[in-house]
Amino acid sequence: MLAVARANGATLYAAPNGSAHASLLPATALTASARDASSQWIYVTSTDGAQGWAKISELVIFGVEELAVFEGSVPEPAAIVATTDDAAPAEAAAAAVEAGVTETTVEATPETSEAAAVPPASETVAGTANVSGARLNIRSGPGQDYRIIGKASPGEELAIAARTGDGEWLQVRRANLPNGFGWVAATLVQLESEVGDLPVSDEISSGPPTAVPAATPVPTAVPAAGLQPATPAAPATVERTGSTGLTGTLVFQDGLGSLYVYDLGRGEVRRLTNGFDPDASRDGSKVIFTRGGAIYAINTDGSGLREVYSGSELITSPKWSPDGEWIVFSRLLGTYKCFNTEFLGCVTLVELGAMFPQIPPQFLDKLVSSEDRIELPNYGISRINASGKEFRDLNALDSAQAPDWNEDGIVYQSKAGVEVTADTPDGQTRSVLHDKWDWDPDWQPNGGRVVFQSREGPHWEIWSMNPDGSGLVALTKPETTLVDQLPSNVSPAWSPDGKYVVYVSNRDENEDAGPWRLWVMNADGSNKRPLPVKIPISYGFGSEQMVSWGQ
Repeated sequence: MLAVARANGATLYAAPNGSAHASLLPATALTASARDASSQWIYVTSTDGAQGWAKISELVIFGVEELAVFEGSVPEPAAIVATTDDAAPAEAAAAAVEAGVTETTVEATPETSEAAAVPPASETVAGTANVSGARLNIRSGPGQDYRIIGKASPGEELAIAARTGDGEWLQVRRANLPNGFGWVAATLVQLESEVGDLPVSDEISSGPPTAVPAATPVPTAVPAAGLQPATPAAPATVERTGSTGLTGTLVFQDGLGSLYVYDLGRGEVRRLTNGFDPDASRDGSKVIFTRGGAIYAINTDGSGLREVYSGSELITSPKWSPDGEWIVFSRLLGTYKCFNTEFLGCVTLVELGAMFPQIPPQFLDKLVSSEDRIELPNYGISRINASGKEFRDLNALDSAQAPDWNEDGIVYQSKAGVEVTADTPDGQTRSVLHDKWDWDPDWQPNGGRVVFQSREGPHWEIWSMNPDGSGLVALTKPETTLVDQLPSNVSPAWSPDGKYVVYVSNRDENEDAGPWRLWVMNADGSNKRPLPVKIPISYGFGSEQMVSWGQ
């Protein structure tokens, strides 16, 4: 989950109300992974690796209640505390994705290594599954890319036999696991002794495979300016889904750090690499995505991986231009101040002046209370060429995110709603639909309609409209309200021919909210159906770019 240090910076502490050990500059981007029981302290990690507890009053953060509550004694700053079910050192992206703005490098773990002798169960040390409200994954090896072979309940006592060399993964001994052992993230376990006292091991359990394709080794980076042909890495395990009646290539993320390629014509899904926010080029030959605060590109066959652009700020949502020569993306600029009003939302003094032009500027501040002035993360829109050069900031409103590039311009979401801007030095941004809960727009090829997701009370639905905001049509809506929780439909993207919309939905067979899956529908909202992909998907309502469709 994203957090940002406020204008006066923030301080990191070894424990809530403990000793201070680091200071953070204003607008420092952070990943929040846990909270204390009072929700007044948040455990955070900065992009340069600084970790510790921060006062919530010194942070800009939303959805705190969704963070796991850290149980047990407080770790030292070098440790990382509990997150949710599928979070781990390499899996910490799951929490960050809830805000849609953080990237974590997740490298594939080799299947073989020289392992030290593992002690018998009688020589294990005690540990506790330190999670709240979710079960802890036990994997066949020490890394996110190993298959899940078991689960541990919150507060369950664990027998820990060994650790990895870096101390980030712990070996669990349990009779009902294949070969009697598995691996869990050290971040999610509270040990009764020092982790350094454990022997080091990289032994792999031979648990049965799951439906998720095995990891593909990350290809060697190509330093050349363009995407160069290269020998593809060893092919990943392929999941065969059968015919879909569709053509083209989908690229999607599972929300936990893995990207996948789905050949719709062949009905085959394979893992591509590690990252977030994937976007396929119009011709389907290459993919851009974020990883570790940078933009990367890779050929769809898995070859030619290279870093395109890296900055000191947080980067999200890269998108190709229609011709594949340029890339637009959102980046964290800092924070902006606004007045949190009951009827107008969070508005700045400039916006108040535009709303009430008849009121003299010196009296505008009388309309709001200084106690209601808050700081929010501020994002901007920028573009580069396919080689990472010719950087330019584009004209955009505050909190500009989730851009999409079309032949007629660049559409994006802002604090005011859906906007359109242009890749020109003096480009002007114009309002298309003014509602702060209209998110993640995607523009139909060749200047057609715009699809987006909109918050409808407790759930989200997908709408379409003309580029001037007219012709508003709901493409999805609840089939019934007689359910425990209304499902949501989010993250829409057009097919290359503009005939279909792919999206993510947690609608289940009972019209209730269930697991997230990939869905597709016709451009007019008819013929909705789930795609036959079994890979689990996690969506965090943070404008994350879940899926893209190339030829």
